Amino acid sequence: MGKYLLVILIVMVMGMIFSIMTNPPNLVMFYGHLAGALVVVAYYTYSGRKKRQNEKKRK
Repeated sequence: MGKYLLVILIVMVMGMIFSIMTNPPNLVMFYGHLAGALVVVAYYTYSGRKKRQNEKKRK
């Protein structure tokens, strides 16, 4: 995973932890961070798949 994507993913996870630990838990912020983390993972998966396809075409 790229350095920037990893940093963003860590920030999202930390935000999820902080939003759950508040009293009362802020579920809107939690689900927002969860959606952002899923977008980062999906983007990384998509870009990795495209990169592997391009490498296969070159061979």
